Amino acid sequence: GGLPVPGCSGTRPHCRASTQTTWPAAFGFLQCSLRLRSALRADSPGSMDDPACPGPRCYTSSMREERIQHVTESALLTAGWREMESSRPDALFHDPLAARLAGERGLRMARSRPLGAWVVATRTVLIDAFLRSAISSGIDMIINLGAGLDTRPYRMDLPASLRWVEVDHPSLMESKAAQLIGEVPTCSVERVGLDLADRGACRELFDRIWTTPA
Repeated sequence: GGLPVPGCSGTRPHCRASTQTTWPAAFGFLQCSLRLRSALRADSPGSMDDPACPGPRCYTSSMREERIQHVTESALLTAGWREMESSRPDALFHDPLAARLAGERGLRMARSRPLGAWVVATRTVLIDAFLRSAISSGIDMIINLGAGLDTRPYRMDLPASLRWVEVDHPSLMESKAAQLIGEVPTCSVERVGLDLADRGACRELFDRIWTTPA
C-alpha cells in the first residue's frame, strides 16, 4: 500500500509514496513529477539546451538574486515559491495565502531563484500526503518545528480535533499571526516563538506540550 500522489497517474511507476520507505518514495515522486511536467512553461526564460540546466524541470531567470538578509527571510522565499507553483495552470496544490505572506520581497527572492519552485512543489505535495496518512491513522497532534510561513492548517481539510503547534523565530511567528488575522484555520493552531538553537528552551517546550491537554 501507499499514498496516492495528486497529479500523478497511478498507472505510472513510482506514483505511490509509501510511509515505510520515505527516501525511496520521495525520489520516486520526484521522478514522477519530472515525467508529468517535463516541459518548460512557454513564458519561462532560458533553454533546456542550456548546459547549466540540470534537467527537464529546469527554470532559469535573468533576474539578479535578491540577497537574504536574515535566516527568517528564507520563510518569505519558500512562501514565494509556493505562490509560483499555485499560479501555474497545472499546479500540484493551491496556497491562497502564499502571496500575502511572501509579500513583494519574498516574491522577488523566489523569482530570482526559480529553480527552487519545483523542489518546494514536490516536497509540499509529498508532506501533505504523509500528514493525511498520519492523521488518518490516529495522530492527533502535529508539531511543526521551523514552521516558517506554512499554511497547512488553513489550506488543508484537517479534523477540527487536531492540535497543530508551530514553532519558529519569535519575530516570524509574530509577523505571521498579524498577517493571518481574520483567517480561520481548520484545526486548533498554537504558535510558539522560540530560538530552535536553544536546546533548553526546546526541551521545556516539549515537556509543556506533552503535559498540556489539547
